[in-house]
Amino acid sequence: MNNRQAISPLNLLNRFLSMGATPQQIEQTIFNQYPNFRILSNQMKQSGMNPIEFAMQIAKQYNIPIQQTEISNTFSQMWNMISNKKY
Repeated sequence: MNNRQAISPLNLLNRFLSMGATPQQIEQTIFNQYPNFRILSNQMKQSGMNPIEFAMQIAKQYNIPIQQTEISNTFSQMWNMISNKKY
């Protein structure tokens, strides 16, 4: 069994925001730690899809069982967390 636990994207974003990080700083930190995310980000921008559509396509491509409502709800919660923060 893998000792690494999955980190909730909501908890991670909340932790970054509570430390005073801006969305751009959070993005840069994630890209520095996980260079493949920069590739995915570029692919999403080039595809013309919104983040939810792109996530659904990637999930389908890799046979990851997830519902669009799950992604939509998480995205909405994260967007609200960022939108409500004063920078």
